[in-house]
Amino acid sequence: MTQTTLITMQPSDQATEVTQIYAPGNAANRVWAAKQSNVQLISIPGYVRFGDHIVNFFVKKIVKQGDVSAYSNMLQFVYFSHMVAYNVANTPVERLVFATQDLATKVLMQFDNQARYNDQMTVLAR
Repeated sequence: MTQTTLITMQPSDQATEVTQIYAPGNAANRVWAAKQSNVQLISIPGYVRFGDHIVNFFVKKIVKQGDVSAYSNMLQFVYFSHMVAYNVANTPVERLVFATQDLATKVLMQFDNQARYNDQMTVLAR
């Protein structure tokens, strides 16, 4: 049986057969993960969530930038991708499936994962 890992930031009902799913440990993902047997939630520490709150406030109120979607929860994304990259580097995986291209780029650039998994990855949404 092939070891396929899905890496996503939000609950997903993918048609692909996956053996392992990595997702952040937030409230929506905990409810979704309770129905799945193969989900490993990555817990985001409180200091990272607090830092995101400060960054989001700074961008919205002080910089007064209208579209802040690129900055929203940026620290949580970086922490999550780093922890997934570490887990992927230390666990043999035959195929990686990423929810987004940004997530694929961030995970593969760490721990020499690019060289190891470049031919064995799929991105679901561009």
